[in-house]
Amino acid sequence: MEDKSEIIRAIDSLAEDLNRQLRELRESVDDLRSAIEGNDSLSNRKAVSYDPGGIYAPHIARDEDLERAVQEALNETGATSEKQMGVVIKAARGKLRGKRFTETELDSLVHAHLKGKQ
Repeated sequence: MEDKSEIIRAIDSLAEDLNRQLRELRESVDDLRSAIEGNDSLSNRKAVSYDPGGIYAPHIARDEDLERAVQEALNETGATSEKQMGVVIKAARGKLRGKRFTETELDSLVHAHLKGKQ
């Protein structure tokens, strides 16, 4: 499990670096736009357009996030058997919206919880 945590931390660090670089790029584009608008000879040229805001990088769901989502889904659905896994997984997915996770992780966690309830 530690290897997985280290990988997740490394990915989170890379995501933070990318977000910082995107923020700096947005600021540079804004500065360039301001400079162009202030210069009459350049103001008639095509406007600079760049929208790095369209890049979407979801956060990685941590083990605690998965566990909390599964627990809440179990409580909401009242599921008690493995036959109800689909309902629990669907509810847990809704709680993890906007986060990255693997279906295998979610399936095995739901399976383990429901197996323990029988």
